[in-house]
Amino acid sequence: MAKETANDRVLEFFQIYGVDVINLIIERHHLSQEKRNWFAARYVEEDPENEKEYTKMMDNLTQKIYKLDEKLYNAGLDEKVRIQILRDIKKVYPDDWMTGFAEE
Repeated sequence: MAKETANDRVLEFFQIYGVDVINLIIERHHLSQEKRNWFAARYVEEDPENEKEYTKMMDNLTQKIYKLDEKLYNAGLDEKVRIQILRDIKKVYPDDWMTGFAEE
C-alpha cells in the first residue's frame, strides 16, 4: 500500500468538505494571525487608551473566530483535523493558499 501524501489528503479534504469549508479554515487562520498582531501591539503599547482599543479589536476577532469554529465543528471538523488540513494545504499550495480557493 502506498503512503498517502499531502496532495492526496488535500484532494480528499476538498471532496469531503468542499471549497467553502476549506476557505473557512483559511479565513480563520487569517483572523487568528490578525489577533496575534493586535496582541503584540498591545503588549508594547504604553498608552492605556490604545491598550483598551487593541483589546476591543482582539475581543471582536475572538468572537469572529468563535463563530467560524462553530461552523467548522458543524461541518464535522475538530481542531486537530482543521490544523492538519491547513498544514497540508500550505505544503501543496505554498504560494497560492492564502487567498482561498474558487469552485471550478
